Amino acid sequence: MKLTFLILVIFGVLVLAWEADSAECPIKCPNETKWQCGRERQPDGSWKYVTFKSLCYLIMTNTCLGGVLVLAWEADSAECPIKCPNETKWQCGRERQPDGSWKYATFRSLCYLIMTNTCLGGNYELCRN
Repeated sequence: MKLTFLILVIFGVLVLAWEADSAECPIKCPNETKWQCGRERQPDGSWKYVTFKSLCYLIMTNTCLGGVLVLAWEADSAECPIKCPNETKWQCGRERQPDGSWKYATFRSLCYLIMTNTCLGGNYELCRN
């Protein structure tokens, strides 16, 4: 019981800290959703794929909350021999997790899914009907 309470208290503090930090940030993002695919630097130096609510949210996180976030499309495509057209044709896909399970993901295009697997070591595939 005490452990559960402690976890809830810690989680509550983390949530409050996030809200307090974003409230003090001079960057105010509109309440809109324009999903962006990106990566977040992990403490061990590796990168983890993440989806951002908007480009403004990515900038606010880096500027005010000490995040290390980049757009996957811009950061990675320069080094990849596969060049995808700048168009959006959303594709439903899924990503293999370390435990062997699958997590659903949405891709900007089929080309982007191929580029991610080929150049970035991704383990993505199209959804099966």
